[in-house]
Amino acid sequence: MGNLTRVSAIILLWAILLVNTGGQAAKALGEDLYDAAIKGDLPAVQRLAGRGPQCKDVNTATHNGNANWTPLIAAAFKNQTQVVKFLLESCKSDMNIQDFIGRTALYLAAQYNNKEIFKLLLQNGADATIKSNDGDTAGDRSLQHGFMDRNLMYTLINTETKNRVKLYTDANTDTNNRVDSLFVIVICLSVVVCILVITIIGGGVYFMRYKHSVQTQHQQHAVVFTNEQNKQSLHIYEN
Repeated sequence: MGNLTRVSAIILLWAILLVNTGGQAAKALGEDLYDAAIKGDLPAVQRLAGRGPQCKDVNTATHNGNANWTPLIAAAFKNQTQVVKFLLESCKSDMNIQDFIGRTALYLAAQYNNKEIFKLLLQNGADATIKSNDGDTAGDRSLQHGFMDRNLMYTLINTETKNRVKLYTDANTDTNNRVDSLFVIVICLSVVVCILVITIIGGGVYFMRYKHSVQTQHQQHAVVFTNEQNKQSLHIYEN
């Protein structure tokens, strides 16, 4: 019994050690990837992140001075174009993650005049309408810093238009669905009302015919009774 307890304790300690080691290794990997991204070390980023579905920790935020930045945000901040391109094209990094004050990679690219990265993020579908904690957007920042040329403006407008069109389409689809449902309900109610009206009219006609038939029978009976009485009166008179 004592040996079994010792073995169980050893297995438990080994499991705890393994979990802690794995967590520290994952944390170290995330920090290493962040450091490689902010330094622009593309080979290290490729080695640490991997490629395609195997990409690891590309959306993990690192608390660098409480900034809560992902590797993509860090690379956009430091104007590391090749790293940003790899993270977007090979790892499909989330472009719209916000740091602790609401800034995205696109916002920081605009704030620090990293025009090429700003354009690259926009072309890959980054949302320029996301507001920071201060209430301004990446589009606002790019206009403030004066590097929004015609092509970038068109790209930004197209991105915002697509977002608005999507919202309008979704709302329109929802409205159409509601209208279709309402139309079906109205049709069903109309059918029910028609059936009720036909039933009432039919019942009324049947009642009128029945009443007329009863009245006719009564009149016929009255005529027959009157004739019988007349015959009896005439017979008495003749006698």
